[in-house]
Amino acid sequence: MDMTTATQAGNLYRAIKEVADATTPDLTLRQFLVLLRVASKGGPMSQQELVDSEDQYKSTISKIITFLAGKYMGTKREGMGLIDVDLDPNDLRARLVSLSKEGERLTARTVKHLQPRG
Repeated sequence: MDMTTATQAGNLYRAIKEVADATTPDLTLRQFLVLLRVASKGGPMSQQELVDSEDQYKSTISKIITFLAGKYMGTKREGMGLIDVDLDPNDLRARLVSLSKEGERLTARTVKHLQPRG
């Protein structure tokens, strides 16, 4: 990688991180990128599609999905509640991931943050 490409990659990383921190301070950059990937699909996507598109281990994506979806531990919700996870009606071994209402609000706020001001 030449210096110009490395500089551009670094600038892009910092820009994405800045948006992530401004709109979703409770998420890591990786969690934020997974959330944006789900949002970009425009509908349910399989967990395997997410694994393939993010080039991550299945266990890593599974942990991120669990955190983004959240789960109830007694009466307390742990996690963010930003995505919904359902069984795939065509393959009950697979799970489908989509944005929850809260996830839609957060990604809309992110897009708004990216719009030019002025």
